[in-house]
Amino acid sequence: MLRFLTEQSPRSYKTKELQRALHIPHSRYRDLRTLLRELVSTGKIALLPRRRYAALAAAARLEGTVEGLGSLATAVRLQDGTRLPLSPRAVEDVVPGDVVRIRRVRDRGEVLAAVDCLLHAAPREVFGTLQRVGDRWVLQPEPPIPSLRGGLFLTADLPADSDGKVARGMLPAFRPTTERPELAEVEVVGAADHPRAAMLGRIIRSGWPREFSGRALEIARSDPAIDLPRRDFREELVFTVDPFDAKDHDDAVSIEETDDGGWILGVHIADVAYRVPEDSALDDEARLRTTSVYPPGRVLPMLPEVLSAGACSLHHTGDRDTISLRLHYRADGTRHRTEVGLGRIRSRASLSYEQAEAMLDRSESAGVEVDSDRLAEGTDLDALCAAVSAMGRLAEVLRQGRRVRGSLFLERPEREFHFDSRGHVSQIRLRPSLRSHWLIEEFMLEANRAVAEVLQSADLPLLWRVHEPPDEKKIDALCELLEQFGVKWSPEIPVAGQDFSELFDRVRELPIAPLVHLMALRALMKARYTGAWQGHFGLAFDRYTHFTSPIRRYPDLHNQRCLHRLIAAVGREGWLDDARAGAAELSRAELTRPAERREVERLGDLCSELERRAQTLERDCADICAADALKAHEGEKVDGTIVSVVSSGFFVEIDDYGLDGFVGVETLGRDWFYFDPRRQAQVGERSGRVFRLGQRVRVLLEYVDVRQGRLWLGTIEPVRRQESPLGRNRE
Repeated sequence: MLRFLTEQSPRSYKTKELQRALHIPHSRYRDLRTLLRELVSTGKIALLPRRRYAALAAAARLEGTVEGLGSLATAVRLQDGTRLPLSPRAVEDVVPGDVVRIRRVRDRGEVLAAVDCLLHAAPREVFGTLQRVGDRWVLQPEPPIPSLRGGLFLTADLPADSDGKVARGMLPAFRPTTERPELAEVEVVGAADHPRAAMLGRIIRSGWPREFSGRALEIARSDPAIDLPRRDFREELVFTVDPFDAKDHDDAVSIEETDDGGWILGVHIADVAYRVPEDSALDDEARLRTTSVYPPGRVLPMLPEVLSAGACSLHHTGDRDTISLRLHYRADGTRHRTEVGLGRIRSRASLSYEQAEAMLDRSESAGVEVDSDRLAEGTDLDALCAAVSAMGRLAEVLRQGRRVRGSLFLERPEREFHFDSRGHVSQIRLRPSLRSHWLIEEFMLEANRAVAEVLQSADLPLLWRVHEPPDEKKIDALCELLEQFGVKWSPEIPVAGQDFSELFDRVRELPIAPLVHLMALRALMKARYTGAWQGHFGLAFDRYTHFTSPIRRYPDLHNQRCLHRLIAAVGREGWLDDARAGAAELSRAELTRPAERREVERLGDLCSELERRAQTLERDCADICAADALKAHEGEKVDGTIVSVVSSGFFVEIDDYGLDGFVGVETLGRDWFYFDPRRQAQVGERSGRVFRLGQRVRVLLEYVDVRQGRLWLGTIEPVRRQESPLGRNRE
């Protein structure tokens, strides 16, 4: 067998093919299968996808080492040097350093690596439930490790009350086919249904890095080798506006009112590029994280805390280096000039959104309370109120301009979690939409837009933020769905942002408004990063990028480096009085190489993929916290709204919790229900009962799984005499 497969390499064979090729009688077919299994288990031949056997030399071409950062696997490096991105399904099954056998798969035209077999397992962190088996402890890892069925034995003893609790530990390297490793020690995290433990388990399963290497921390703590020329803004009234508990202050703002009724808006962004050397160990770790992740009650930062909450954070406690923009506006909100360069600021205040909200429309500080620990010494509170009020007027003009252009204003409130002293969720509330929120939002949008214009004029390889128009089929389906609610919507072809604005205005005062916003969100494409401009449907901007959050987003850091190149090439003393003109001058030098454009395209794909993973992790952790808050209502009837209907049932979102659970048609009584896709409803064939999208229902909360952030819903009944979205009484 070995000689035959070696001679035929790299060809592979199924068992039946080997039987025919070697003239093995049917009576010995079972012996052949046994022999093949023994040769595979002893590592003498290779088992390839689809149960095909080959010589080891043939399989070696499909063997490689998993690459990534920390526990986050991103790609496989094959033995011939080829690097393939990992299939999303394989990400949670392997860790960097694993030796695997893969098969090539295609996803949207891209060749990915799907893991078929783990050949050598690298050390990895494991998380799971402890069980007492006889006189030994066993950790049941989550998710299960395929090659280690039955769990992992511990060599150490644990307290008797550890049974059923969750723990984490480090599993040493091992060969899955011949070795069964044991855990020397574990850390007992707590009860399995505690939200902190459940969130930690979800983070560990995702592989998202939680620690930085010693070399990265060393670079983060060191000061830059050179001091760059900067414009001094330390005497100006510059301040930050962020959530109350924020530590990473990326941006600060200032404003001047001009004699002609216009404004000069100052946007000062932490100069992270100055402190993170390109291609250093610190930069590598930031790139492979791409973004900070914000599970409830904690943060997994893209940069070490010494930078993200220290040297780069624009706190009011000291001087900070920035990349600053001065944006000149006329009274009607049109921007007629852009200045950009390196700056140095001293923030006068670290305001929360609520404090800034109280200052809007005020010219003096009477009745405004700001804690002294949020103000720099000597800050004039009256001047601060006047500046916030002036910013409110400019933001209103800019926001109205976006409405006219057709920007989308989707309303989907975020959940805000409050924890008690035991770490359980004590309260969930929907974060209110304040004017101070969109004041800062408008200014950051303008800064991002201005930077995109400047970098495009300079012909530098920036990362664009793009948002393609929605698919026509999804728009047609949305129109049909809205008709079921009595809302006739006839958008243009192709659909434009103004069409959505008109729709949102029409349903603003109706009970179905939140559902319409949710359906519209599902119809839209996801925004992403790319090296080529393809438009931004949601904002209706002719150019747009990300620049204002370099502490927590790698694309912003990349674009900061492009600005550094521009300023170093054509700036005077670190400043460009007319950024567009300076950029045009640089573009004539044609400094960007084709290889840079290819590299930035790959970087855009990486950033987009990791952004989606981070959003999934944040959403899963938020669902865990919502489930913890609902646990106390287990066994009760609760009200909710049907937010999605599928062929096997529908999903009900529980009021005030933002968490949905599935109701299968088999729980709806002794009737045969069928799915009506046009009406998005489940219809009872005998009774005529209808459960449709948007319907208010009362459900029995049978079981709440905090660890998974999931609900099991039982007996369901409509909320009787419900007022329909259009005012007619229906049941």
